[in-house]
Parts: sequence; structure tokens; C-alpha cells
Amino acid sequence: LIEKLIAPIIIDLTNNFEFIRELENNLRNRIKRIQISGFGQKREIKIRYNNSSLKTWHLDVIKTDIGYEMITVAFSKWEGRANMNLYYTKSSDNEKYELAYPIIKPSNISWDNGGLYRSSFIIIKDMYYVYYSAMSKENEKGIGLSYGNNIYDLKGLNTTSIKNS
Repeated sequence: LIEKLIAPIIIDLTNNFEFIRELENNLRNRIKRIQISGFGQKREIKIRYNNSSLKTWHLDVIKTDIGYEMITVAFSKWEGRANMNLYYTKSSDNEKYELAYPIIKPSNISWDNGGLYRSSFIIIKDMYYVYYSAMSKENEKGIGLSYGNNIYDLKGLNTTSIKNS
């Protein structure tokens, strides 16, 4: 089961782009399916957005006291996926999810102004912690952390406070 759910990390030094494209297509198809009770039975869950052209890509789902909460990235065109937002949605039954809304967008001036990518999140004492990877328009890459009690009003981590503590 673990092998089916974990996306492999691949370093390809031979420039075999067709192989990578095939893997990306395979991963995209796997993201659309969720294993029920871990063995064989699959179903597709439709994630809805205000923009019907958006396609769900990397997602993270956790079971919480309100049901199932999900953060995902979405893109409208494969070529434009370098400029993605993070979206949040929830479900009481892991079947029907509410409309997904953006919770984090690329910044205008910082290291994450190019686009957001894979994310993960945890909730500790009613505080959301959202980790995500991102890149700048100058191709700088990094890991971001935003947090808050309201998923729609997250604050970015202030690195100045870390350096001064």
C-alpha cells in the first residue's frame, strides 16, 4: 500500500524527458484515486474550484474532528503549473468535498513569488501549520511555513524572530 501512495523522487541525469512525463502522468492519475480501507477498491473524488478549468495536483488529506481536511495545489494548464496556489477544502465523509478556496498564493516580492508546490499540514491545539515548497521567478527554491487558527487567515513565518531568539 505504501508504495502506491508515495510519489517517488527521481533524479534523471540522462535527460530522459519522455520517461519523466510518463511518470508525471501516472502520478496525476494516482492522485485522483483514494484507496478505501487500503486494499484494491478505488474511487475518484472530484475536487471543485471556482474556476472549473483548474486541475488538482499534489494533495494532503488528514482526518480531524470535523471530518477530512485537504490542502492541494491546482493548475489550469500543464505549461503554467509553475504558478500555482494552495487550496483548502473539507468533507465530513471523505466523499463529497466542499468548494476548494485558495489559502496561500505566491507572494509579490519574496522567494516564493514564482509559484507554490507540494504542501503538507498538521493541526496542533487548533493551530494549522502549513508547509509548502515554492520557487521565485529567479528560480530560488525553498520551504515555507504558514500558520494560524483560521485556515483562511494564515500568517507567514517571520524568520527575523527566529534569528533574534
